[in-house]
Amino acid sequence: MKKVRIKHKITSDLVLDLYEKAQKAEGEKKKELLKQVVFFSQNIGSYLAQSPSDSKTSLSSSQSSE
Repeated sequence: MKKVRIKHKITSDLVLDLYEKAQKAEGEKKKELLKQVVFFSQNIGSYLAQSPSDSKTSLSSSQSSE
């Protein structure tokens, strides 16, 4: 079993906060943030996880039953 550290649960609030941040950004930063908004909005209920031995963050496919 692989151990990971949960960074964030993807919620609508997280997506909305990121969208607001994207609206204030310009150029390439805005495009990148909007790509993240689309991705996260398609994965609400999943978790962003990070391997303790790795600095990269990935999306966990497990969904919450809440």
